[in-house]
Amino acid sequence: QVHAIEQDTSSFEDPINGADYVIITHQDFLVPAQTLADHRQSQGLRTAVVKIQDIYDQFGYGIVGKDPIHAFLSYAYQNWEAPAPSYVVLMGDGHYNPKGYNPSDYGAWRESFIPPYLAYADPYLGETVTDNRYVVITGDDPLPDMMLGRMAVMTEEQATAFVNKIISYEQIPSSIDWQTPVLAVADNSDHGGNFPSISEFLISSSLPEEYQAQRVYLGVTHFTKADAKAAILAAINDGKFLVNYIGHGTVYQWADGEGGLLSVDDVVGLTNLNKYPIISAMTCWEGYYINPDLPQGHAESLAEVITRAENKGAIASWSPTGMGVAIGHDIINRELFVAIFSDLVPRMGQATQQSLLDLWASGTYLDLIDTYLLFGDPATMIKRELRAFLPFILR
Repeated sequence: QVHAIEQDTSSFEDPINGADYVIITHQDFLVPAQTLADHRQSQGLRTAVVKIQDIYDQFGYGIVGKDPIHAFLSYAYQNWEAPAPSYVVLMGDGHYNPKGYNPSDYGAWRESFIPPYLAYADPYLGETVTDNRYVVITGDDPLPDMMLGRMAVMTEEQATAFVNKIISYEQIPSSIDWQTPVLAVADNSDHGGNFPSISEFLISSSLPEEYQAQRVYLGVTHFTKADAKAAILAAINDGKFLVNYIGHGTVYQWADGEGGLLSVDDVVGLTNLNKYPIISAMTCWEGYYINPDLPQGHAESLAEVITRAENKGAIASWSPTGMGVAIGHDIINRELFVAIFSDLVPRMGQATQQSLLDLWASGTYLDLIDTYLLFGDPATMIKRELRAFLPFILR
């Protein structure tokens, strides 16, 4: 028997609201979300933590889906007290079967905490996740107007671990031992491209001499996948500032074949506590986080697993939710390197945003604007040993 219903009087339609940094989260993750917001506020950002149910109630008449989220972010961007928000975190996993249809094919029902933005955007797959569209607000272009990242967590424990990892990454002392080496991984050359050569050109043209590149190229430096995988895992455990992969991939691994070069099954064995790299994955599908619990297994994407791993894995991953070709990936890759290594942008979202802007300027492979997603917090401070002497503007 219902005795009373208490009205939730929170209102995000009041233009007096203002924030630089917005976390959209599920009720289950409110505590870690507030911890992360407090950390950002200590850096001078105005913050707002918004429950997904409040968005559904105020911008969607209680209806669950992507449209109320976009409506809320549009309203905040255009009506909240200036300056408009710059960073958006989606704290929560999501998938394409929120009603649990056909459990024999798609597994038992589980919560879709923050729904993915599904759209027919990939020229090869058709429908896929295009979360950047949540922050496409003004103009007639597909470019995001805010910097967005997803923390694809499914439990409060995962959310807490991810937040703690972000805070510790930003607070640990700088170390030249692991904040200058870069790991360059490439699949073997085939009809899809000469991936080792693409990687070599990237290093020679876009990586400053102060950064040392360790190479693991299948068919060039290592001739079996087992040897290459062992070298990759050892390098990550030793500590790397950035790990760059170029080659084929699936949802759950880099490269084709059993086990690939790096897979979700390898993450549990990582031991790189407090030495978390940025991952740049120039491949296919590796960030396709939207599978439900598929009975046949391999449901989770490598990007989500390696970023939310507790006390190990990556601090962030710039990953594809769809397919693509090497030429398009190369544009994104080069501009990401320019942003991080030459322009020295201070925050991760600024680097990924710059890579999309330059892809748009190229006028080619524009589907990648929709299908590249940052896994992690876009406001993550990029931890460098080599610092510029000019002051950074944190916002």
